[in-house]
Amino acid sequence: MSRSLELLALEKQLLVTRASVQRLRIAQQLGALREEARLPRLARQVAGSPRAQGALFTLLVAVAGRRGRVGHWLRAAALAVSVARFARSMLRRARTGAAPEAETAARHAEVVPGDSRPL
Repeated sequence: MSRSLELLALEKQLLVTRASVQRLRIAQQLGALREEARLPRLARQVAGSPRAQGALFTLLVAVAGRRGRVGHWLRAAALAVSVARFARSMLRRARTGAAPEAETAARHAEVVPGDSRPL
């Protein structure tokens, strides 16, 4: 009888210790998450992304490019950037040798093991 009580006490101590370790891990992960989610760091990451830069440029053209000499230059720059992006995407596709439709069809035709749904 006392042996089973000792085992229960040890098991309880083990569970309490595991819970403490898990609380410490959660606290550490929350601290890391808070550090990652600070506004200046997020702003730098967003401003460094190509999509955000494109959106900022488009917004600038929309706001400042309504009329006048600056507007004319901004519209011309926007057209040049659009043409350059289009040319770059076409060159990338030419290098890979696959059309976007072929890539999409190949992705949809992949068979997933264990997937019994009809194609």
